[in-house]
Amino acid sequence: MPSVLFHASGKDFDIRSLDDTGLNPYRVYQVGERARSGRRGFVYEDSGFSIDLGPDDKEDLNTQIEASSAFLGMHGSTISQLTGLDEMRFDFGYIPRKGKDGLQIMIQCDYFPAEFLRECGNLGIGIELSLYLVSESGEEAAPTSA
Repeated sequence: MPSVLFHASGKDFDIRSLDDTGLNPYRVYQVGERARSGRRGFVYEDSGFSIDLGPDDKEDLNTQIEASSAFLGMHGSTISQLTGLDEMRFDFGYIPRKGKDGLQIMIQCDYFPAEFLRECGNLGIGIELSLYLVSESGEEAAPTSA
């Protein structure tokens, strides 16, 4: 199920700078390296890393925002000291909500607190929303960026 991910990358980013930071990425890649899975023939044009912040099995955006805010509280100063990064973003994965009748709600409104957005902006972190469509059988489809 969707969760919130933190992605960071840059042409001049040295992945060795992650050593001793306390950050725990699930993926680290270097410029010129071939992608290991899912993207045959893809060669990275920059270096970077991704961290899954969880929370596990929580497509609830408010819970994901809380997890992201806690991540910034714990690692914001470390992130601000990493050099060579051209792009950083939180990727919020979510599933369209359903009404009491089980039908998909036609409009879905969610809110990002100003303080969280300010904190992200001060660090140069963007926001990405990845919508995961679910079939009638409940199977997850590939995400689409909103």
